[in-house]
Amino acid sequence: MKNNVLLVGILLVLAVSSYFVLSDNGNDNDTTRLLVPELQDQINEINGVVISKNDKQVSLSKKDGNWVIAEQQGFIADANNVANLLLELRKMTLKQKKTSNPENYHRLQLDESGEQAATHVTLQIDEKQVANIAFGKKSQTGRGTYVRLNSDKQTWLANGMQSIKLESKDWIVTTILDIDSSLIKSVSYKSEDSDFKLSKSSTDEENFTLENTPDDKQIKSSVNLSDYANGLQKFSISKVIDKTEFVKSDLSVQFEEFSGTQYTLEMTKVDEDYLMNLSLANAESIPEFVKKLQNWTYVIPSYKFDALNKKIDDLLEDKTEARADDNAES
Repeated sequence: MKNNVLLVGILLVLAVSSYFVLSDNGNDNDTTRLLVPELQDQINEINGVVISKNDKQVSLSKKDGNWVIAEQQGFIADANNVANLLLELRKMTLKQKKTSNPENYHRLQLDESGEQAATHVTLQIDEKQVANIAFGKKSQTGRGTYVRLNSDKQTWLANGMQSIKLESKDWIVTTILDIDSSLIKSVSYKSEDSDFKLSKSSTDEENFTLENTPDDKQIKSSVNLSDYANGLQKFSISKVIDKTEFVKSDLSVQFEEFSGTQYTLEMTKVDEDYLMNLSLANAESIPEFVKKLQNWTYVIPSYKFDALNKKIDDLLEDKTEARADDNAES
C-alpha cells in the first residue's frame, strides 16, 4: 500500500514538473493574437510557400496564375490545397505561451532536426519572407498545435491546423482532364496488334459506330460502344516524372471532339509504372491549363491503362445466324 502511495506521488511530481517545463512563467501566459497577421490583408499576394522537415521539402510558387511545384518538374499544384493551407493559417491564433527553453523543444516536436523535428512553413511575397512558422505536435486535447515563429525561442499553443503534407506528389493536380463523353466525336485505338476507330457523325446520334466492321463480325451484345467515349472523364494521374523516361509508345488512343480538338494519349509500361504523354491538336479554344499538360510525362493508375487498352477483339464476335436474319429482315 505504501509503495502504491509513493508511486502516485512520484507520478504527480513528474506531471507537475512537465507542466512547468512546457509552460511559460510570464504573467501573460493566456493571450490571443493572430498567428500570421500579415495574411489578413496580404493573403492574395502570397506567391511562394516552402514546406520542409529534415531532408524533405515542397516548394510551391505562383507563376502565370498557376501554383507549380519545383519538386514535380514544375508541374501544376492543386490550387484548392494551397488556398486551404493559407486560409487555415490566416485564422489560426496563438492561445498560450509555452516553453522558451530550446532543451525542451523535443517535447513539443519543435526541434530543428531529428526525430522530433518541426515542420516549417515559410510564406513569401516575391521571394521576400513574410513568415516562417515551425509546427510541432498537436496538443493532448487535439484542439491545438504547438508552434514557434520566425526563429523566436518562445513556443506557443496555437488553435487549429491539420497535418501538413510533406510529399510533393500530394500537392499536384491529380485530375488533369474531365471531358464529357457528349463532346466526343471519335475515338481511335492503335497498338501492335489492333487498329480501329469508333465515331459519330453528329451530336444527335446516340451510339458510336465501329468503322470498317468486317462482314462476318458483329458487335458483342455485352458491349456498349458509347462507354468508350468516357476515357477522358475525371482522368487522374499518380505523379509526374521526367519526360526523358518515356521511350516508346505501346498504345495510342486519340479522342477527337466535335469542335475539332484532338487529345492523343501515348502510353507504355516501364518497370511497374504505366507512363503517358499527352499531345494536342486544334487546341486553340481549350483552357490554357489544358494546353500546358503537354509538357510532362505522367504515371497513371494501372486501372486507367487497362480501361484504355482496348483491342478490336474486345468488341467483336462472329455473326450468328439469328442476328444475321434479324439484320436481313430490317
